[in-house]
Amino acid sequence: METLKIVLQMEEKRFAKIKVKYKAMKIVSQMEEKQFAELKVKYKATENTDSSPDSHLYKILKKIDADSRRVRY
Repeated sequence: METLKIVLQMEEKRFAKIKVKYKAMKIVSQMEEKQFAELKVKYKATENTDSSPDSHLYKILKKIDADSRRVRY
């Protein structure tokens, strides 16, 4: 019975860590979606309806934005 308690405690800790990682990943994804939407407006690419941070367009817009910032400074 004691072994079962220990195993359950270990599983609860593991689950808690996974839950924290999942929440962090979700927050990052939401932030990227927001940034993607802002970049689409900034670079007038709003006709594209894809809002996924996995989109190729998002990668391109991020690169363009990063390059434009480097040029200014």
